[in-house]
Amino acid sequence: MSKNQQGFAFIVMIFITFALIAGGIFAWQYVGEPTEKTQLNIDQIKNAEIYSEFFKEKVQLIDGRYERRYPEGASELYVSMRDDHIVFNDLDNDGVGDVAVITEWSGGGSGTWRELTILKNKISHPLFVTSKDLGDRTIINSLAVESGIITIDMTVHAPSDAMCCPTLKKIAKYKLAGTDFIEILDETVGWQTYRNEEFGFEFRYPEKYIISSFGDGKTPQVIVATSSENIADVCFYKGEQPQYFYKDFEAGKLTLNGTDFCITKIGDAGAGSVFPIYYYTVNQNGRYITIKFEVRYSNCGGYYGLPEFSACEEFKQNLRANIEKPIENILATFRFVGQGETVLPAACKDEPEGIPVITSLSSYSGPVGTKLEIHGCNFAGFEADKNAWIENTQGVKGILYGEAGSTSKLVQVSLYSPLCQIDTSYSGLPCDAWLTLTPGIYRIYVTPWGQKSNEVSFTIK
Repeated sequence: MSKNQQGFAFIVMIFITFALIAGGIFAWQYVGEPTEKTQLNIDQIKNAEIYSEFFKEKVQLIDGRYERRYPEGASELYVSMRDDHIVFNDLDNDGVGDVAVITEWSGGGSGTWRELTILKNKISHPLFVTSKDLGDRTIINSLAVESGIITIDMTVHAPSDAMCCPTLKKIAKYKLAGTDFIEILDETVGWQTYRNEEFGFEFRYPEKYIISSFGDGKTPQVIVATSSENIADVCFYKGEQPQYFYKDFEAGKLTLNGTDFCITKIGDAGAGSVFPIYYYTVNQNGRYITIKFEVRYSNCGGYYGLPEFSACEEFKQNLRANIEKPIENILATFRFVGQGETVLPAACKDEPEGIPVITSLSSYSGPVGTKLEIHGCNFAGFEADKNAWIENTQGVKGILYGEAGSTSKLVQVSLYSPLCQIDTSYSGLPCDAWLTLTPGIYRIYVTPWGQKSNEVSFTIK
């Protein structure tokens, strides 16, 4: 073979090699790359690359952890995440689960910062999007995602709290917008309270509880039935005209903040408007409490051909968000209250020899075994004891011993059964009288230094 032929063959070989490489890349990009996303898994999350808003550091996790040490051995940066604070849900409405996770960052010393970290599903791999600093030593009670809304139940520092021991309960809600978080503020601020002393319940509501197409609203109407005359299928309210009950109605059930509601929706129309009526009924030991919501919106046919038609149709097609969701926000504040129980104060001052005050409970109903947080002030008693009492309607009480983490502004207890009727922690004597918790309404209070606080109702389910 001549030198010219050898050179030509060499050039051809180079060309073929290049073509094979380029073709392979092309094939990987357009054939080998997944065309559909698959769901992320927990192992991928625990081995993802993440970034801290507070520390301004990017780290690669290995099995949910990262650590960097100084030459002498002390920890310079430690990062971790807990399995129970990882939530898979669709955050960008593309039908594929993304991830919200609480990560913990420590730069040495006693401080540990919690951050809300977001990872998107990028071709079946976790891609860091953004993070939000939630504070040093904040206690994360729960993390949830529903309909794109991220909800964090946490305990943060009140102005007078020591860094070790936050006591202020906070529910924070966020929605992701690109790489930014939009905080959703508590819409119940400024709401009024309806309280029924005779039947022992209350709920909160805005002055105008619904934004209707007419721009008005009405306060809820409460109906209490002591017999089953207007009740069908165990608890559904038949309405003021039972003879028309089975002509046009819808029924269902819903649980909101631990309270079970039975729902009846009755339709009506006239004068160019639609008048759906919603009845939400609670069955309390055979006594039926019904909260009625009467709604009005336009019959869009009257606007046909006019500019208002499209807006009217849009409102009607989204009745869930425009009508039913606002009603549910009201009913989520419903709770039973004990006889003589006062409206809970919004705040109180923790001070020496101060009067004990309960401002809120972490929940107002639950089964035996429920873990409960009692918030307020001046809870510390003899030798800094932080205990509470639970009492039934017959006046029989049982002691709830404060658990680890309890402070003068927070008592953490568990509603186990049975409970001793006296405090035997100092005498060491065996308990000879017990309170057994059974379904019903109880009163919870504290008595540090013999001073009794206000009472708050709790329902054992």
